[in-house]
Amino acid sequence: MDRVVVVLFFLVASVSHTLAQISFGSVEDLWRFADEHNVDLLAGGLQRQVATASVKQAKNNFLPVVSVTSAFTDNIEIQPTLVPAELFGGPPGTYTEEKFGKRYNYNFGVNAQYDLLNLQNWFELRSAHYNESATNFGSEFNRQKIYNEISSAYFSYYLMSETEKFAFQNMQTSQQMEQHSRNLFREGIISEPTLNSAIIYRKTSSITLLNSRRNQETAMSRLKQLLNLDVADSIQLSARFEFVELDHDELQSLVQSVSANVKLAHAQLLSARSALDGANASFAPTLSLVYGYNQQITGNSFWSFTGTNNLPQQYWGLRLSIPVLSHGSRSFSVTRSRLDYETRKMNYESARRRASLEDQELVRNYTASMQKVATAKEIVDLYKKNDFHAARQLEDGQLSMDGRLRVFQEYLSYQGEYIHALSDFLTSYAALVVRQTTSK
Repeated sequence: MDRVVVVLFFLVASVSHTLAQISFGSVEDLWRFADEHNVDLLAGGLQRQVATASVKQAKNNFLPVVSVTSAFTDNIEIQPTLVPAELFGGPPGTYTEEKFGKRYNYNFGVNAQYDLLNLQNWFELRSAHYNESATNFGSEFNRQKIYNEISSAYFSYYLMSETEKFAFQNMQTSQQMEQHSRNLFREGIISEPTLNSAIIYRKTSSITLLNSRRNQETAMSRLKQLLNLDVADSIQLSARFEFVELDHDELQSLVQSVSANVKLAHAQLLSARSALDGANASFAPTLSLVYGYNQQITGNSFWSFTGTNNLPQQYWGLRLSIPVLSHGSRSFSVTRSRLDYETRKMNYESARRRASLEDQELVRNYTASMQKVATAKEIVDLYKKNDFHAARQLEDGQLSMDGRLRVFQEYLSYQGEYIHALSDFLTSYAALVVRQTTSK
């Protein structure tokens, strides 16, 4: 029995150890894991394979088309043909019924066609190349979107971790103040409103602590969704966040690079232009080289080739096909392709201008938020020191309880300012890092 318990203990420990192995030290680790597990990113890889296969298919249109046919016919009843009786010695002006052919016919044929001139094939190949580029850029744009969502969840978790640290410290401080206030209230030194204020601070800190932990769980659940993990899987994130400050050259290089959405819009524009050229090419003639070989064997005995007739045929030629009327479908296709091209052109110009403005704004926000959060950190540390000194002064009797609560309130208020500044910085920093990573 003891051996069974020991074995079960090691099995449970092994499972727990396996789950704990899903740990990430940085947001880049999360991105790399998402590349191999996120459903949208994996589907993007399959779409790129489909686009590559479409290019190969378009190239195959330039190969000759060869078909082999075979047939067997059993003429159970051969239809009679009216033939002038005069051919067989009959009276002029009369006809007689005669049957021509044999009952069993075996046919075999080989036909080949090679297009010497077919403009649509060329435009289809060019469109396939543009569609492949659009698919690749679309995957890059989708990867940037997924990375942004992962960064948002990751930094939200980190932000809530910072909030939890403040809330935990605040709760400890408020508990001490509440206990001290109760003692002073029993001695008649402070009023009931002052005691109530201390109790309110303790309860508020408790609620903030619970909310921060709940928000961490929400961010963790979102990360599991993006990483395609099961609810039973465990994620362990690094408790520390380290960021690499981007220098001026990196920021300028980022602004000057072409974003994924602009590349996608440009590829879609080229694809639409190629589709328009292909629609116009539908009015052009097609010149083809054709070859055919057919052989027919006829006889009156089933599957017996004694006394049969062998009737071969072989030919080659040039075939010119000129489209004339097709119920207006080609004209409608040209109109639709032209409108689509104009739409793609406007989208590309808009995306290009918008991306340039967004990149400049992104750099400005990053620079401003970095300076703001650095200053906010210094200020919140000073408030923390003030709160520490106020606690000491209260213990020494140099500060009233109302004064102690006022200093604590100032510290609480600026904690919110610091968290807000940190949130702005993390948002701009994540956007820049994602932009930099996906632009490589």
